[in-house]
Amino acid sequence: MHDNHSHCHDSAHIHHNVRVQEYTNLEGKKDTIKMNWEGNALVATVTAERGEAITKRTIQDGKMILATTSKGVTMKRIFKRLE
Repeated sequence: MHDNHSHCHDSAHIHHNVRVQEYTNLEGKKDTIKMNWEGNALVATVTAERGEAITKRTIQDGKMILATTSKGVTMKRIFKRLE
């Protein structure tokens, strides 16, 4: 399956409400992404040659919060809708 993004999806399957997908990253290496719901958070776990990164997407006080953790460091991005 191919799309118009900068990477191509090699394979995907859904198992017990968990979506697992392998893709080729921009460096030409294979990565795996697993997505599932944990409570109110959409959680994406990316496993790559250089390690694992976990991103949790939640809505809090009308804002979308993306918290990504990798190698013991967490980064948060906060998005607020502008009217």
